[in-house]
Amino acid sequence: LNDSLRSPENNFKLDAFKNEIWLKKEDGTEIILTHPRVVGLTLQKEGVIHNYRRLVLPSATDRVRKFVELFYAGTITLVKEYQKKFSSADDSSTKVLNGEDEDVFETKEIYYLVDESGSLRRLRLKLDDLYDLFPSLVKKYKSELDAFFKGKSISKNLTETEVIGLLNFISDLKK
Repeated sequence: LNDSLRSPENNFKLDAFKNEIWLKKEDGTEIILTHPRVVGLTLQKEGVIHNYRRLVLPSATDRVRKFVELFYAGTITLVKEYQKKFSSADDSSTKVLNGEDEDVFETKEIYYLVDESGSLRRLRLKLDDLYDLFPSLVKKYKSELDAFFKGKSISKNLTETEVIGLLNFISDLKK
């Protein structure tokens, strides 16, 4: 589980590929916590605290209950899902620069935002997606939002930092 995050005491780790929490017992053995009442975990990686909660995520095929990181929590909630995909060395599409086959994990980050109706919806880091999730707020504060974007030189494609700044600004507008 070299790609996992660990708790500050190194007793817990989250396997993002399998969506499992592992507990290291005092005798050094590890067990997987599978009980559905495990709803969250706080982990630390490189001195940064990460809060995870198990939420039901919208999906094209079915509703999935998965651990996601609480990326921003204020009057608006933004969560980040880490999807891990394993590509085997046997797969001909998996090549590294030196030309040798190698097993690799690919990580994809997917964002979800709680919209005006309280539903968790997928969000691309694009200004239009954010506008679509908050139509009445955008209509009410259009001039303030435009001034914020112009003042921060924000374009249509957003970074994580810009999204957090924007969510802070929206939270202040909603007060």
